[in-house]
Amino acid sequence: MILPRIEQRAQEGLLADPNAWLDKLLQVRNAAGKNNIIVVLGEPRVGKSAVAVVLARRNDKTFTVDRILWDPEDYFKIYKTLPSPCYIIFDEGGVSHDTESWGRAVQRAARHSTQAFGFKLINIIIVATELRFIDITHRTMGQYVLVVQDRGQALVRRKWSDHIGHMYLLPVGRLRDYPMVDKEFWDEYSKRKEVAYDEMMVKETQKIERANKRDAKRLLKEGFDIKEPVIKNEGLERRELLA
Repeated sequence: MILPRIEQRAQEGLLADPNAWLDKLLQVRNAAGKNNIIVVLGEPRVGKSAVAVVLARRNDKTFTVDRILWDPEDYFKIYKTLPSPCYIIFDEGGVSHDTESWGRAVQRAARHSTQAFGFKLINIIIVATELRFIDITHRTMGQYVLVVQDRGQALVRRKWSDHIGHMYLLPVGRLRDYPMVDKEFWDEYSKRKEVAYDEMMVKETQKIERANKRDAKRLLKEGFDIKEPVIKNEGLERRELLA
């Protein structure tokens, strides 16, 4: 495979930082007025979020933990305050009770940010366990997929499409011994993640309660006699409606 010049030099050991080739490519796109959409994949607890954070901080000196979004709906709260260019991270991070719902919420937020690219240069990093949770639009628009194999180790694949619309992920290089996130930042990340988890559980409980009320109304309307024992479901209380 013919690699871009920067990737080739990195693999030949000609760059002082062996991981700088990816930074260079992302910065070149920004300099040309183009955004980056990067997907970081990997098994749980393999270090996906750490790679995403380091990548964002290397390429956005203004990046803070406030731009790591576990609930994608929070994007709409911070959009107006984002500088241009900037990086934001949508981090599934094991927080979401329903990964597919998280994926749909990311799609809504990412679609808005895509439409805003004419006004703001927003670079997106999406952290997920599987590519299928990412909207097909952003899979095809994205430039790179990072497959994290171990702490600080990742395969980098670049999206390529042929003239009839088929999409391929071509291996272009590796991130080796990627730097670790400093302890102060990571401690703050962990605190925010815990808060996000608690908020997500509250939202899931409210969602179940609303669904139960809708079911109760429907069943009563249909003439069923409803009993309401409280049961446990994945750590959340909900009412089982029995006819």
